[in-house]
Amino acid sequence: MIDAPKDPDGLYRSGLLGADRAGLPEPADMVDFDLSPGGIAALAARGVAVTGAAGADNWVWLPRTGTVGQVTLRLLRQASGNAILLGPRSDRCRAALTVGGHRGVVVLGGTTGTVNLKLTMNGLGNLFIQGAEGSANSLDCLLDGEGRRIAIGAGCMISYGVQLRTSDSHAILDIAGGCQVNMPEDVVVEPHVWLARDVVVMKGVTIGRGSAVGARSLVTADVAPCTLVAGVPARVLRQGVTWSRASRPDARRIAARIAEVVEGAAPAGGTATTDAED
Repeated sequence: MIDAPKDPDGLYRSGLLGADRAGLPEPADMVDFDLSPGGIAALAARGVAVTGAAGADNWVWLPRTGTVGQVTLRLLRQASGNAILLGPRSDRCRAALTVGGHRGVVVLGGTTGTVNLKLTMNGLGNLFIQGAEGSANSLDCLLDGEGRRIAIGAGCMISYGVQLRTSDSHAILDIAGGCQVNMPEDVVVEPHVWLARDVVVMKGVTIGRGSAVGARSLVTADVAPCTLVAGVPARVLRQGVTWSRASRPDARRIAARIAEVVEGAAPAGGTATTDAED
């Protein structure tokens, strides 16, 4: 996603955020901050602590009013041309962002849920999007490469110890060909996916809408929509299923959830905080 737009309106018009703008306010209801001493001080007053080097041409966008949780933004010396956009977020949200690349975009969507995120983003022109009304008890993401992305759709429920990785961190080399064989690839988690405790999602994987991944699974291949997978590596356990935040949903809630996931209906009562999560 090299040279993705760096402002809310441009991202929306590009189609990268989807119809719900990942929970970002209208562009007129957001304000941008540079990383001058004055900008850093103003960000600190809003709960965003900037550490490390300010770099060149890095910007942060926040809603004009309201909370964004607590965010630590660590910029490495070489970081330049990056944009961080935050939607309105619960005061229970925590994010530790380390940005060492160039011309990247990070979007943390608006949510009433709890999100604890660690993101490390290196490379050129990478894109991270966490959609609206999601929750994550503990999510660790590595976004590396050139023009790569991690995209997490709306309404996802992520448990403790979950990892998403676009890179293996170290190269595997083909001796005869004299080349690297494990280049970074995108990770896409579509809307309304449940990632249970200690799931690891590797590079090149798309997890389809409405699916669920069992605890301690290693996902190395695509998962079709509305599919339950588990294991190392993950394998299909059942198809034609989805999930609910409620552990014992009644008939009304089951019907509403199926309509939301399968038919794309609006949520019928319930946000990221209405039910317990695993």
